Amino acid sequence: MGGLGRGWEDWEEDGRIGRRMEGNGREGREGRMNEIQNNEEVERGVEEEEEEEEEEEEEEEEEEEEEEEEEEEEELKEEEEEEENEEEEEEEEEEGEKEEEKEEEKEEEEEKEEKVADANVSSGEERRTARVKKMKEKEERETE
Repeated sequence: MGGLGRGWEDWEEDGRIGRRMEGNGREGREGRMNEIQNNEEVERGVEEEEEEEEEEEEEEEEEEEEEEEEEEEEELKEEEEEEENEEEEEEEEEEGEKEEEKEEEKEEEEEKEEKVADANVSSGEERRTARVKKMKEKEERETE
């Protein structure tokens, strides 16, 4: 580029790229000052963009964490409901078993009572028949 001090030259320093005016004179210094100012503004803009991106990423991470927490809470609620339902079912089964046992006990008692009643009736009948036989035997003895 020309040595008139009016051209621009590209430069790279510490990984940064920019343009600056050529020359050593006043125009060159002013150009370099403007260039430095422009580069600083560009750097600030890049830093702001990076900060915005970081903030967006943090917000997304927070949202994901909140969603995960909500899902975990829902799963816990569902598990609690399932446990409650299982407990209720177990209680109902236990109550049903108790009722069945009570009914079986009642039936056994009724059967015992019937047997006792049958035994009483049959023993009473046996007594009567035995009395009747004795009386007949007495009558036969007396008649003989």
